[in-house]
Amino acid sequence: MKNIIANALISNTATIGVHWIYDYKFLEKLSNKQSLLFTDPKKSIYDQANSAYFVYPNYKVGMYTAVGQIVELLYKRLKLNKSYGVSEYKHDLINFYKPGGNYIGYVESYGKKLIYNILISDLGLDKKT
Repeated sequence: MKNIIANALISNTATIGVHWIYDYKFLEKLSNKQSLLFTDPKKSIYDQANSAYFVYPNYKVGMYTAVGQIVELLYKRLKLNKSYGVSEYKHDLINFYKPGGNYIGYVESYGKKLIYNILISDLGLDKKT
């Protein structure tokens, strides 16, 4: 299991430079000019693609996307506690994504909703989604 997680995380950081580029023809052309692996995200590359989201502008090779960071978090937690469950996972995700948490980067809709709903609940408001 450790090797599977390690390989997934290596793949995650190896592709950080082209993460969220969905223009496959552009990626193919780019791959003929340069390696797509282990490169830092560059806005100039994203600007050339027809379908791309430049959501990791300050990231460097060695850093993980949001999903990579969650996989790393889960792996570490499960390694320490074999009975780690959904409530602990939700607690960790909230602490990870909430303002002042460890995560720096684009937050996808599931993370935004999670934080929104917990903050609404904490504030005693009735606007859950």
